[in-house]
Amino acid sequence: MATPKQLTLHSSAYCLDGGTVLLTGTDEDGRAHAVMLVQNRFPGGNTCGIRGRLYFDDELIPLRSDLESEVLALLRAADVRCIPEASEQAGERVQLSPNALILGDDIKQVLSRGPEDNIRGLRDQVIATVESPAYLSFAAEVDRASGG
Repeated sequence: MATPKQLTLHSSAYCLDGGTVLLTGTDEDGRAHAVMLVQNRFPGGNTCGIRGRLYFDDELIPLRSDLESEVLALLRAADVRCIPEASEQAGERVQLSPNALILGDDIKQVLSRGPEDNIRGLRDQVIATVESPAYLSFAAEVDRASGG
């Protein structure tokens, strides 16, 4: 798989499945791309990919590979230009009740930031997670839980 030279991120999504993050954007030729970090909280259960792992355009990125380094460098250098239509397609904004109690700082941050700051924040979260030692240990835990 060849990664593009540049990426402009247009939208982000944070799923309440344990924290799956999806970043979408376009490359220098206008082609669409998606980066997804599947939830990394629960080693068991159903998800849209291998739990805790990084995907680029639906392709699993091998742990600590050159491709992983390329994707992280691409994210680090990515421009952010929110396209409202792209954000709206991912899901509707929900107005919280004044009585709502938010227990997780991650959810609180997503709900309190603007669209471009959310894209940047979630991008930075993906980079930090993938670069952390916990990323490798969670992958090993998922592998054990799946019998692999």
